[in-house]
Amino acid sequence: GWIESEKDGARRELAQFHATASLSVPMTHQGLPWGAVQLLRDRPFLAEDAILLWLYTLVLEGVLPAAMGLKRHREIAAPVDSVTGLLAPDHYRRRLAWEMRRSSWLDRPLTVACIEVTEMLHGRPRGSFISFSTRAASQVIQKALRQSDTITCMGGHHFVMTMPETTKPAARRVMDLIRETLLDLSAGTLPVFDIASGFATFPADGATESEMIRAACADGGKTTGRISRNPRVN
Repeated sequence: GWIESEKDGARRELAQFHATASLSVPMTHQGLPWGAVQLLRDRPFLAEDAILLWLYTLVLEGVLPAAMGLKRHREIAAPVDSVTGLLAPDHYRRRLAWEMRRSSWLDRPLTVACIEVTEMLHGRPRGSFISFSTRAASQVIQKALRQSDTITCMGGHHFVMTMPETTKPAARRVMDLIRETLLDLSAGTLPVFDIASGFATFPADGATESEMIRAACADGGKTTGRISRNPRVN
């Protein structure tokens, strides 16, 4: 279904520009896929055209570090929540949608992870008191993530993060590290809390950003039943 919709999108794009042929060359940054250069025209491309486009792409890759620096600057200026210091949920969703398009274009892995810290009473999720602040939890999570990852807070101690170029097993290892760090942060304090985490991979678990977030939170809710009931994930 997803592949067919992508093919339909490509056909509509060709029709929009009155083109009959397309030629694409991937771009890399520090050895990892970053994007692609695409040309459209009304006659077939030859092997010589592909070579010229490849050479042009190499030139673009030479200036890519500066372009990436400007991109990071714009992200720093993006809407940030004053309490958590993280991206605002609406901006996070837009970034996730962009990463999903990039993942589809380059056929690269993309994982959305959801993590929630919950106070426990008699082995069951209970209330809202946690021995460390949302800001402190945000800082722990940010330190465990890469600069290319994005994260937002859905309220309380409920976080959702996008991890491009990351498979589910690799994302799970990062969540295990975050869990251990949060446990160390609260060592010897009460009340006891639990950390639930869930994962969704694109495109297997969702075709839109909302579906990916819901799938990740529902996966975490398999153990607690609470993480998926946050209304802000819908």
